Amino acid sequence: MWDHTTDRLFLELRDDAVLLFGQQSLKLLYLNPAAQKLFPEAKPQDDFAALFQIHEVTELLNKALSNGPVHPLILPQQPWFSGSAVLHAAALTWIGEAAVAVTIDRRAYGPPPQAMELMRAVLQSAYFTALRIDMRMQNAGLISDKNVLMNTQAHFPSYSQYICMYSEAVIHPDDRAQFLAAFSEEKIRLFMEVNNAPACNVRRICDEEYRWASFTLASADEGIVLLLGKDSNESHLQQEELEMVSLRNDYILSSISDIFRLMLHIDLTTGETVICSAINEQAERVSTDDVYSFQDVAARLIRMVHPADRGMFGDYLSLDALRRGVPVSEDNKITKEYRRIDPDGDPDATAKWTRSVLTFTAFDENRCPTEAVYTVQDIDAQKRQELESKRRQESLTSQFYTVIRSRYLWFVDCDFNSQTAHVFRIKDHTVLPPTECPFGQFFERIIMPNCHPEDYKRVALALLPSAVSENYRLGKRQSTIDYREKANDGWRYVRAEVYMQQDGQDGFRSMIYVSDIDDEVKSQIHMTQSEHEQLMLRRRIDSTIQDAFLYISEVDPDADVITHYQLTKDDQVSVTGTEQFTAFCSAYPDRFVFPEQRRLFRQLFSYDQILKAAREMKSELKHLFLIDPHENGTYIWCNFAVRFFRNENGKSYLMITVEDVNEVIEKRDADMQAASTAKEQLQEHMREIERGRIRSAHVFMNIFSSLQLALNRLYSNLDSLEAQRSAQYPSELYQMHQTYEQLSSMTECAKDMLLLDNNQLVLLNQPLSFLVLFRKLRHSIGKVFEEKHMQVISCAEHVTDETVLCDSERLTFLLDKIFFSIIRALPDGASMIMKLTQDPIPGQIKQAVYSFSLITRCRRSAENEQRATDPAKAIETDFLSYDPNYQPHNLYFCKRLIALMHGALDYEKSPDGTASVTLRLPLGFVRQQIIFPLRHTFGKRALVWDSCDPAAASTISMLRESGMETERRIDPEGTKDALMQAEAIGTPYDLIIVRASDLCGSPAAQMQELTGLTGSHPVFVIADHPALDLTAAQQFPTVRLIRTPVLRSTMAAALRQAFDQSE
Repeated sequence: MWDHTTDRLFLELRDDAVLLFGQQSLKLLYLNPAAQKLFPEAKPQDDFAALFQIHEVTELLNKALSNGPVHPLILPQQPWFSGSAVLHAAALTWIGEAAVAVTIDRRAYGPPPQAMELMRAVLQSAYFTALRIDMRMQNAGLISDKNVLMNTQAHFPSYSQYICMYSEAVIHPDDRAQFLAAFSEEKIRLFMEVNNAPACNVRRICDEEYRWASFTLASADEGIVLLLGKDSNESHLQQEELEMVSLRNDYILSSISDIFRLMLHIDLTTGETVICSAINEQAERVSTDDVYSFQDVAARLIRMVHPADRGMFGDYLSLDALRRGVPVSEDNKITKEYRRIDPDGDPDATAKWTRSVLTFTAFDENRCPTEAVYTVQDIDAQKRQELESKRRQESLTSQFYTVIRSRYLWFVDCDFNSQTAHVFRIKDHTVLPPTECPFGQFFERIIMPNCHPEDYKRVALALLPSAVSENYRLGKRQSTIDYREKANDGWRYVRAEVYMQQDGQDGFRSMIYVSDIDDEVKSQIHMTQSEHEQLMLRRRIDSTIQDAFLYISEVDPDADVITHYQLTKDDQVSVTGTEQFTAFCSAYPDRFVFPEQRRLFRQLFSYDQILKAAREMKSELKHLFLIDPHENGTYIWCNFAVRFFRNENGKSYLMITVEDVNEVIEKRDADMQAASTAKEQLQEHMREIERGRIRSAHVFMNIFSSLQLALNRLYSNLDSLEAQRSAQYPSELYQMHQTYEQLSSMTECAKDMLLLDNNQLVLLNQPLSFLVLFRKLRHSIGKVFEEKHMQVISCAEHVTDETVLCDSERLTFLLDKIFFSIIRALPDGASMIMKLTQDPIPGQIKQAVYSFSLITRCRRSAENEQRATDPAKAIETDFLSYDPNYQPHNLYFCKRLIALMHGALDYEKSPDGTASVTLRLPLGFVRQQIIFPLRHTFGKRALVWDSCDPAAASTISMLRESGMETERRIDPEGTKDALMQAEAIGTPYDLIIVRASDLCGSPAAQMQELTGLTGSHPVFVIADHPALDLTAAQQFPTVRLIRTPVLRSTMAAALRQAFDQSE
């Protein structure tokens, strides 16, 4: 779309100066680059008078503002430019503001301005744009243009730039390529050589819409070419419409050729006939370019009409008859349907239905037709379908009326206006002549003599004229009543249908149709009775009926009758027969039951047994027998059952069923046989595997025994060698001893694994004291604690039974391999808590769950603990790595051993960063009575210095069990303050318990300070730190050392020694 932006682009391209001033203010609004060269000091908002101080220019400007376009002004040489120039002035609008343009053209070539004005006047009348192209200088100048700003003889230094900008601004995007190709420099030079002007029809923007325009070239002078643009929108649209009409006509003619077999145009005044279209077989014999006589064409066409149908064309074979006017429809058409034949063939064999239409298309002043179009269309398939449909409809109508006449007995037409009733009787499918009777008597004369007395009232309420009028007033238009009517052989059921209607003369009439429905009603009654019987039978046997039942029988014990039922394929119950029940019971075993089972059948289902079960109100008697249901010698397994019921009246009856379970029994026997065979094969296979496993176990046991003997001899040799050369090679001998211990442990583990895999590992049930157990563990692992300077805190919670029944070696093995393998992997100086807990088992009085827990804060220990306890960890992959602190074969055996002992190994990680491994084992225990010296300890005060919460809680629990009042401190300062405060108030503590791990720095100095504060009162030191030297503490007479873990028996003995000196 062309706007001020497009104007600015063209102004910047021009080489003539253009200045725009406001019409009211005469201030400078815009000047293009060429004007800036003439007036370098000019800037926007400068006055017109400051730039042009020439009277002629001012006068030219005023004329342009008042009169529109004016003749250009030729100025001689001026101070601001050399040479003469042509000035143009024109009023226009610039960016929404009224402005005036002043153009300065300094060119000294071309025709004089007066000649250009005349040329512009001539061109503007025919063309909307005229461009002067100088191919020698490759420039262009506008002679005439609809744009006021461009109509001031604009000059452009480059034709190529101008034509590209003009195409972008004016030409439709789809037509730009065509426009640029037609008016390129190459095409213009070709035009100058051969004088062959190109014609280009494209769309251009004009008043915010695209219009068609025709651009062409014209030669003006040597090297000078004119590009002219002319508006051709109307002519182009007319041409497109003509082309579309031509295409539509071609399409119509092609469609006509597909629809019509023949199409003629007839001139009724001269008889000239032209063939517009014909099918292929006729097109070969006639021509659409020739003119034929109407009589010849009519004679040819009448021969192709079936002889029986030629009579309908008698009036249409003469031009005079057609001119005089024949009967036509409102649309001036005459349509005939006839049978078309082959003139040389059999008329009946080649006949095809055809439709011909004669349409009058032109008339003279007297409304006489002057022209007509005759078309012939093949409708054989449609016509035959129509005739077949009509024939079927007539057949159906005939059958319908036949049914109507065969169903209806008579009907009555009641006219309420004339007060008469016409009665029509139908006899032998024929309607007899009507009988007329007075309106008020037809019910007494026609209805009542033949109606059943019990139906008088109902029929009267429906058929009396007064009742019919009342029903119509209430909005009913139809009613139906069934009643009984007299017949030759009694009474029959009929139906009276009453139809009421209002005619156009405000009259009222009704039609009464009486039809025979006797067969229908009786069939329905019979069906209802059958359905009722089936319903009653279903009620009796539905509770027992199944698809596998061979027989179903009902027994009436009071009447001694048995009724046999059978279920048909359509789920109907039929009665197959009845017989005496006593005879049935006596004869059934001999007829149907397998001979070897007849005695048992008579014992269970004799007549007396069945009646006895009925009196005892049993629900069912049932047993499995081999029965021959068809008495052909083929016995099958069946369930013979007798069920006892009572009806709604309290009367008892029996249902006897015979159910075919032969397939079920045979399938069960086959499954049992297959299962037995598979069981025997599996047992034999398991026995073979067991024998092979035992043989392998014996072989490996012999190998391990030999290896153990060799290791024992090696150990004895090591002892003797150590005695001889212990001073020379101490470290090597120690390593050899460690290697021996590892080999011995691996040998024992492998032996136990073999026994465990062969279910031969025996777990002993021996009494074991926890004191003995922890003494053995302390002896075996004490060196590790001393070497690694570890801090171990041991405690026992709620352990009331300290002697358990277990395999001491296996339990020691578990604790050693699980916990101490983790302890060995800890870094030096690590701290841990070992805790023993006893939990009861619900319902068990001789067993409890003992939990052995190891709690650490070391990350490396947590990883080892998780690896040791994770049940999903692949132990086999760890066998490939060697780590002396982590033995995967021992851990694997431990897991198997824990499962054998019905225990569990859990890993838990707390939010505070601690990780624990807990071994839980259900163990039996031996009751023992632990007596605290309550007579000496009850009411005494005790102070516990313990920084470990679980251990302190366990110690305080045992002290309170002894009747002592306890207090706790967690640091030395708090302990000393509590002792000094108690001494100051005269209530000193009777017992002080200190954990050795809390004695920091010099234990001897701290113990001396404590004993100085406690005086003669006893002090218990819990020795849980093997690396701590407590020999100095034993020098004080009031100090006693207690080994961990502190059990109830240990605490009771220590209290007894401290407070019961007599014992």
